Amino acid sequence: MKVRIEIDDSLNEDEIVIRTKEYTEELQQLISNFKSKPSIQFFKQDTEYYLDLDAILFFESDNGRVYARAYSQ
Repeated sequence: MKVRIEIDDSLNEDEIVIRTKEYTEELQQLISNFKSKPSIQFFKQDTEYYLDLDAILFFESDNGRVYARAYSQ
């Protein structure tokens, strides 16, 4: 897959154009990533959690573990 970025200061808003031979699973994942908010993945025991990066206040570490402190939502 090639990626090309063109800077055009005459644009009023950003635009992303994708040219593809076929719609693939990889392309579907790429589009999904663009549309979603950035998040970070955490684990507590065997459970996986995703937290929006906008909600994180700070990180702290204690006894070799890293904790994220976030706004209550």
